[in-house]
Amino acid sequence: MADIAFQNYVNNASREDAEAYHATFQAYKGGLTQEQIADYYSQWGASGEYDIHLGAGRYLGPIQAARAIGAYFVSHRENVRILDVAAGTGKVGQELYNLGFRCLDALDPSEGMLKKAKERGVYTKTFQLYFELNLPIPDDSYDCLVVVGGMGEGHLPLESLYEMIRLVKPGMNSKTRETFDNICWYGYKRIP
Repeated sequence: MADIAFQNYVNNASREDAEAYHATFQAYKGGLTQEQIADYYSQWGASGEYDIHLGAGRYLGPIQAARAIGAYFVSHRENVRILDVAAGTGKVGQELYNLGFRCLDALDPSEGMLKKAKERGVYTKTFQLYFELNLPIPDDSYDCLVVVGGMGEGHLPLESLYEMIRLVKPGMNSKTRETFDNICWYGYKRIP
């Protein structure tokens, strides 16, 4: 069924949209190690194609997440500490910066993606790490943590939610922006 839906989409999409879908599928197709996924993203990001494939006209996740955070933090944005997990090339960070947020850190395992994110000049710190338990970041370091498009096959495991909670100050905020496509990967597991 999914193969038929995919084929119908590709047959009816523009060449550019089909290429973007295919490139994204390569990262989420499953059966890849974390290292293989990070290498794929490094090459995709360094080529410049990532930002073209997932530009604002095609993928609105970064804009939507930044707006949601902006609606929550309506004042003193320059002092709100935010960790952008699975930061990629820094699209979410750029959108947040455009809204007046200045204390932005980025975390991503992909060297090529993080290099592009640094070039934007919006992040205070960057961490080239896989998001896993016991990151070398103190408890309660952030007012907000944001993940856009980082949850799915081979990406952030469900258990990473524990670490997200640890990093965000009590009573503060975590935002995730995810599509229904990736929910089935979690198998509807529940966190104990």
